[in-house]
Amino acid sequence: MKFNECLLLSRGINNINLKERTKNLYQYLVDKYINPYFENIEIENVDENILQEYLLSLANQELSTSTIKLIWRIVKCVIKENKLNDLENIVVPRTKEKRVEAFTSLEQKQIEEKLNISRHPKHIGVLISLYLGLRLGEVLALKWEDIDFKTQTMQIVRSVYLKTEPGKKTKLMFSSPKTKSSVRCI
Repeated sequence: MKFNECLLLSRGINNINLKERTKNLYQYLVDKYINPYFENIEIENVDENILQEYLLSLANQELSTSTIKLIWRIVKCVIKENKLNDLENIVVPRTKEKRVEAFTSLEQKQIEEKLNISRHPKHIGVLISLYLGLRLGEVLALKWEDIDFKTQTMQIVRSVYLKTEPGKKTKLMFSSPKTKSSVRCI
């Protein structure tokens, strides 16, 4: 049986307790990074050398260390379920993390000025994100009932993401925020 066929059967990847968003991410990673590499490799031929070469190939694609670790977690599910190789000697390569820089005060002021000139109602989401540090999905999921003008607070209790399935229309899906600590009052 081919390695990528085993992926389809993997209980770890198809875990019913995973959030839909997580399942979609796993499927994306499988389709983009795992299947193309392993599509012609029989599961019993997968050894430490192949796995280590695979991880190095991911690092050469300039993926972040966290993305490589997530892909490795998916691959390990298949390896363990098929009782293959000891995985202790395999090293997940560390990649150079890209530094995330916040806007400077000047850049923030320039953004505010551009938004004030246009006065488009949809730009309020940019300002909310700019001032409160919300994720895009959190801003898009806000409802009027989440805002209390008397206490000047905002409840972050849901997030929205796009769900795309082959041959179907893309849908907006609502779920709880990314983590438990993401549910908050600002």
